[in-house]
Order: sequence, then C-alpha cells, then structure tokens
Amino acid sequence: MIEHAGNLHVDHHVHHETHESHDHHGAGKPSVRDQAFKKWDLIIRSVALCVALPGLMLAYLDYRKKEQREFEQRKLELEKREEENVRLAEQHAQNFRFRLFEHKMQVYVDATEVAGRLAGATDAGATAADRQKFWALYWGPLSIFENEAVEKQLLGFGKALDAWRAGPPPPELKHACWELADACRTELNAYEVFRSFQRKGAQPAAGEAHAPPATQAP
Repeated sequence: MIEHAGNLHVDHHVHHETHESHDHHGAGKPSVRDQAFKKWDLIIRSVALCVALPGLMLAYLDYRKKEQREFEQRKLELEKREEENVRLAEQHAQNFRFRLFEHKMQVYVDATEVAGRLAGATDAGATAADRQKFWALYWGPLSIFENEAVEKQLLGFGKALDAWRAGPPPPELKHACWELADACRTELNAYEVFRSFQRKGAQPAAGEAHAPPATQAP
C-alpha cells in the first residue's frame, strides 16, 4: 500500500513537471497576435521615418544655407574692413606726401625768392639781410629737402654770392639764380600735385623759373 502511494506521488510529480514544461515552451513562442503587432509597429515606424526624413533634410539644408550666408557675410565684412584699412593707410600716406611737398615747395619758394632779390639788387652793400636769409636756408631747411641737382645749383649760387662784394650783381650771379630756380622747378615737377598746378595755370613759386639767356651763360 505504501508502495502504491509512492508510485502515485511520483506519477503526480512527473505529470506536474510535464505540464510545467509544456507551459514553459508555450510561453516562449510568440503568438500570431504578437507577431502582427510587431509587424505593424515596424511599418508605422518606417512610415513615420519616411515622413520625417524629408523635413529633416530640408531643415538641415536650410541650416547649411544660413550658415553659408553668414560665412559669406562675415567674409565680406572682413574684406570691406581690410579695404577700408588699406584706403585709410593710403590716405594717410598721401596726406604725408602732400604735406612733405608743401614744406619742400615753401622752402624752394623762399630760396628762389631770396636768390631773385639778390640777383636783382642794385648794390652789394644793400644785401646783408638777404645774404643772411639765403645762408640760413642753405644750412637749414634746404639741406633737408634738396636733391643732388638743387644742391649743385645752391653751391654755384653760393660761390657767386661770396664773390660779389661791391657794385651791382655780376652776370654769374643772375645765371646761377636762373639755374637754381630751374632745378627747383624740375624737382617739384616730379610731384603730380605740382603738375596739376601747371595744367590748371597756377604758378607755384619756382614754377616761373626760365632757362638763362644763352648770352649770359658763362
């Protein structure tokens, strides 16, 4: 009897395990409903992605276009700023050259004027002030601005001036005066602003210099 009860217990246990095994295998296999649900979920996700993708692409392209426009705008602003800096630098340089020209022309004007007064004097005894003025210009401003040609004519005029001690000015002094004025005019003529004066009929200082008559050449 005990053996029979034991067999019943074993059969019941085996039947219970077999039932659990069937339940376990049945639970691991997806049902048709679950498979359909997953299929439709995948389709919906794919459709949503296809719908959203063009919008995302358009948004990205708009962003890239905007970024490119901003880059081009910054580049244009930098180029304009650089051009403005170059223009200002050139303007400053041009202003400096013009001021330099003005100073040089004024010094040459003063030199040719005093040389002209000396060459047109009536007596050497009445030229002390102009002599002092000429040598002050010679050793001062003229030494800053003179080129080689002007320096040569200044030396020639200075020698003729030192040799003139009495009476009216000698022909050599007048000739040296003309040569000095011509050298000053030639140098100033290298400046465009001076040439524009001449084209407009202006007569800035040394521009009236003329070559000396051939009869007065030494």
